Amino acid sequence: MNDLITNVPAGFSIDPATLAREWNLDDSDKLNYTLVLKNDNAQPGTYYLTNTATVTENDTKEENSDDATVTITVPETVKLKAEVDAEFTWNRERIYEWEIDKKANPTSVTFDVDEFEKTIEYTITATKTLASEINTHTYSGNAVVTNNGNSQAENAKLLITLQYFDGTDWIDLQSETEVILGSIPSGASASYSFGPISFTPVQNIVEYRVKAVATADAPANSDEASSDTSTLTVTGSTETNASAVLNDSFTDIPEGFAIVETDPDPLPFPKTITENTTVVFEITLVKFFYSGSSTISYEMNKLGAYLKAKVTGYMAGEYPGWCTEVNVSGIGTSAVIESIYINGAPDAKYAKINYILNRYRDGLYSTSVDYRHIQIAIWAIMEGYLDWSWRSVSGINPEVPYGDKALVENIIATADEDFLPGCGDVILVRAKNASKQDLILEMEFPCGEEYELKNRATLKSETQDLWDDAIVTITLTPTDPEIFDIDLTAEYSMEKNTTYRWEIDKNVTPTEVELEKTKSTTFVYTLVADRYLVSVSRQVQGSVVVSNTGTGDLLNVSVKITFKGDGTVLDTDGATIPLLSAGRSEVVTYSFDFSTGQYSNYTIETRVVEMASGVSDFDSTMLVPTEVKHNETADVRDEFTNLSTFTGNGFTIAPSTNPRIWTDIIRNVLWTADDSNTWRTSFNIAVTNNTAAPGIYVLNNEVEIYDEDQVFDEDSAFITITVRGGTWSEGTAWGGNYPGGGSNWWYYFDTNGPSVQAIYAGQKLIQGASVKYEGGKLTITLGPNMRLQDVSDPVKIQGYSSIPGDAPEPGKLTTYKGTNLVISVPYYRYFAIHLDVEVWSPSK
Repeated sequence: MNDLITNVPAGFSIDPATLAREWNLDDSDKLNYTLVLKNDNAQPGTYYLTNTATVTENDTKEENSDDATVTITVPETVKLKAEVDAEFTWNRERIYEWEIDKKANPTSVTFDVDEFEKTIEYTITATKTLASEINTHTYSGNAVVTNNGNSQAENAKLLITLQYFDGTDWIDLQSETEVILGSIPSGASASYSFGPISFTPVQNIVEYRVKAVATADAPANSDEASSDTSTLTVTGSTETNASAVLNDSFTDIPEGFAIVETDPDPLPFPKTITENTTVVFEITLVKFFYSGSSTISYEMNKLGAYLKAKVTGYMAGEYPGWCTEVNVSGIGTSAVIESIYINGAPDAKYAKINYILNRYRDGLYSTSVDYRHIQIAIWAIMEGYLDWSWRSVSGINPEVPYGDKALVENIIATADEDFLPGCGDVILVRAKNASKQDLILEMEFPCGEEYELKNRATLKSETQDLWDDAIVTITLTPTDPEIFDIDLTAEYSMEKNTTYRWEIDKNVTPTEVELEKTKSTTFVYTLVADRYLVSVSRQVQGSVVVSNTGTGDLLNVSVKITFKGDGTVLDTDGATIPLLSAGRSEVVTYSFDFSTGQYSNYTIETRVVEMASGVSDFDSTMLVPTEVKHNETADVRDEFTNLSTFTGNGFTIAPSTNPRIWTDIIRNVLWTADDSNTWRTSFNIAVTNNTAAPGIYVLNNEVEIYDEDQVFDEDSAFITITVRGGTWSEGTAWGGNYPGGGSNWWYYFDTNGPSVQAIYAGQKLIQGASVKYEGGKLTITLGPNMRLQDVSDPVKIQGYSSIPGDAPEPGKLTTYKGTNLVISVPYYRYFAIHLDVEVWSPSK
């Protein structure tokens, strides 16, 4: 069996597309198959799909066929299809605002005199804030409406709706005005682009889509479509003032000050910043700083200085000026201005000059000092020596008087090499020239004036131009005012000095006794003190306390003392104090001796003066004389020096007072009225032999006259007591240590020898016997073992200028004859002293 599709109308298609089908049959059968007819593009109308089935007998080839026709009607229809694509945008626009703050710490600095630099910290704070943020959300896209119907769509419309997903359903957020698309022919499409359309998102919702609904009339039809779901993200952003440029500069640095160091170095400006930023930096500010180039013209001897310098260019103005070099000729017109305080304190030379100029400008030198003396002093300090011929060099007019050299030397000597200026003081600036004289110029920073260091920080962004200033106030402290003053305190005394000396004489009667046991003897001791006038003189004594009551040191302070009688200069004295430091004092002592008192009034005038400053003080005092007596009185002490030994041998004395002392003897009743220079006294003692064995005993007694400072004189006396146990035998004795020549034995006394010499009898040395020569007197002490014979003139003395060659004959000794044992004799070098004596010989 064969089946054949005989006609497929135009505009249609079948599926499957097979037109002929065959089956083999063995028997009757019913066959079925299915076709799908599709209107591809057929227009409305009637169409026919035809089919013929033919059965052919295999043997006979007989055929039987039948036809089948399908009538196809294509009506007029509209079939819309909507499609939409959408894109979402989120544009964020942020606008920032900046603020700037500039601070200085400290905001004011004060330079003490010994401070030359200060550290100042600056802090710049740039703050960025979000002033506004604009978020613009839009959607845009394209919708396509296709008419898949077989007729033209009339009055086609399109509605665009924005939806959000709330987690369960899609909710309409906003719809646009319905768009008229007009007619859409069959098979044609109409497209519509929309947006960008702004919307405000629902809080916390991030999923959005666009729905497009297409409708048409005659015949009516509709379709809808939705775009893909979009999650909102920022798709574009813009920022205004997001970054800025931070800069900093010093807009005003006062003249005489400079920034010499920064930390960090260099400073980090300009600086681009995008966030809050704090910049901290430090500067080191120095005072008295000058550096630049200038042109100088000058006039000599102006402004109280060696020259007046007229400066143009850097540091323009007129200044007192001074030359610093002697052996460099001429003053140039160009100068390099330099500070002398670059590293703080100036060197010693400039410090001295700085000190001198300040003292000069303050009027602290004597009135005779002018610019000429100051210029010479500056040369001397810079050169290291003073040449007095400079007093008449060019520019020194008139020449300095020759006698002013000491004045200039004092100016130099008083200069302080450690001087540091403050406000109100002269500040030195150096003006250097490569081939001509270097100058120093005087500057001044008045006290009470404030200087401002100005600094500006700036910040620039797209729409902002900001700035903030920091001002540091600068002040200077003054030096302690240097005061030059001097004060004297004088003390005086005028004395009439009467000086005495004292002598004392001691004797005892008797000097020798024989004393049997149980017997007593009285001895009389006599003391005589004589006062002799040594001298009468007059003297003025005094001291001057010179005090520096100022604050500056004084050099070569002259002290002059003048002694006058009734206005007549009698004598002068003085001294020079090389250095009198501030607050210190020096004492100058003096004395004047004079012999007469012929004037009625005596005056001491004292003057102190320092040459450089001229400060002085003066004192004049009338003297009132006082009488001073030296050694006017004395004390007397009399003592038995071996009393304990003497009494231990069996003797007693009465009274037993020992020692005896008389004080201030001129005020003692014993001071004799008729002889005001003699004091005389006597006392008795009784000596009793209680148990003394035979022998010779001596009781020694010494007296001295003295005061608290000295012993004036002393004397001694002793008594000899013989307790018999032997015999006396006559003999001849000679006094002296020196044996004479000739055939006979004899001794003589040589006054150039010891003052106390021995006595020999029978050519034997007699113990306890002696001869003393003193003050023109010979004193013979016989001692306990010898006594004078009871004959006429037992004592014979002869003085010689030269020694005889043989023993002299006793009858020819005529200088003295008699019985005295203390004899005043004229002066001779040698004495022959002959004694007729009895010598004690103890029992054997």
